[in-house]
Amino acid sequence: MNKSAFRGLLRLAAFLMVFAAVICLGDVFFLRTDLFARRMLLEMQERDDLELVFIGSSVCRDHVNAQLISEATGKTAFNASIPCLAMQGSIALTEELYRTNAPETIVLVVEPYTFETEREGIEAEDTMMPWLSSFRTKLDYYKRLVAADGWYMDRILLFRDMGAQTPLDIAKTVGLRFFPHRTIELLGNESRDGNIPVTYQEQGFVRYETDLRADDAVKEKLKRQVTGWEYGLLPASKQMLLEYRDLLAAHGTELIVLIYPNMNAHNLAEPSFLGYNRSLTFFCRNNGIECVNFALAKPELLPNLDPYYFDIYHVNGEGADLFSSAVARWLNLRDAGEDTTPLFYGSNEEYLQAFDTVTNAWAERYDPAEDWDPAREQDEGAVRFLADGEMDLYLANCNHSPFYTPEYRFFLLDGEMEVPLTPWQQEGILRCGAGDLDHRVLRVYARLTGQQSAVYYDFRTSPEY
Repeated sequence: MNKSAFRGLLRLAAFLMVFAAVICLGDVFFLRTDLFARRMLLEMQERDDLELVFIGSSVCRDHVNAQLISEATGKTAFNASIPCLAMQGSIALTEELYRTNAPETIVLVVEPYTFETEREGIEAEDTMMPWLSSFRTKLDYYKRLVAADGWYMDRILLFRDMGAQTPLDIAKTVGLRFFPHRTIELLGNESRDGNIPVTYQEQGFVRYETDLRADDAVKEKLKRQVTGWEYGLLPASKQMLLEYRDLLAAHGTELIVLIYPNMNAHNLAEPSFLGYNRSLTFFCRNNGIECVNFALAKPELLPNLDPYYFDIYHVNGEGADLFSSAVARWLNLRDAGEDTTPLFYGSNEEYLQAFDTVTNAWAERYDPAEDWDPAREQDEGAVRFLADGEMDLYLANCNHSPFYTPEYRFFLLDGEMEVPLTPWQQEGILRCGAGDLDHRVLRVYARLTGQQSAVYYDFRTSPEY
């Protein structure tokens, strides 16, 4: 080899070494660190007495009060959860857990979004990867991630997505790596998620305390869609779940898959969620995995959590306590050998038949040229009205069980007064002359036919108004 080629190879090697050093430096020190995730991992890594561990994403972290469950079950419980975690991250987090602990039971808390895609979002990797203590665990985690999405460089260059924005961010990350306890003491156990106070309460539980409720978000976002699509488990999701089962079996740990209950409005807006739950339950049953579907929990086990949601995915601390108490009760009955099946509906259909309320209503201006949907029963009636001449049409809708028939009534808001525009009607159709109701506010009520209680929605007829 001539000297010129040799010098070229040396330069390339030097470049690669510097490049690798920059990446390592960036991924270790130039990140905005999730304080609560770091606290949870540090606490987990320093303990060796955990008997009952819950693994999952934010629906686990924010809703499983491990202290409450410990007191109720007599087992040392822990909540090992990372926001946006999917199966790849659950495997890596569990491998990290086994470095210092040998739990008797692991409860994998899942919901439809856990298996909706074979990919895991970059957020979970950003939050957890830097704090894993084993290089092999990091490498295996990386390989599972890129096998699903092929984002080889994106998942190496973590600091590009979650890079430090201020010197204080860097100081916090450095402090949490070299002086974690002192840094945690300085930063405290409380922060804010937007305007919501959030507290880390040991054993991995993150508690949200707020008077905010998801009412407006439910009305705006959880609108029933009859798409015909049914969620199922993707092949890679099945493979990873079986890999997870075998990982726990190798360590002598029993596995329970717990399906977290979406809010009722969510289940009614996207009925395929319930189909996904059924698909997962059957898959677990056929592969020797215990699975409990809390989406079908009866009110005597789990009260309706809808009033406690502050966004459409998460409940506040009071709701988390209710959920944790129900889980603890179920675990105690199960461990005592008692039959818990009477505490759950036997099928999705039985759950829907028991749900005899309307969760939310909405109204929309209807344009058949753009909005025609053959799956929507109201469309046929709306087009029939349009044949009468030039007019505007508004359609009302609501989330309700398919076993019950809703009815609607329209009002015009005039200040604080409600001016009736229609009687109660099952069609949910308001017709008026073209432009007659522009720049006005309509209020539509919805209820199950014959009931007295109703929910309402205020609709501005002109978007700019």
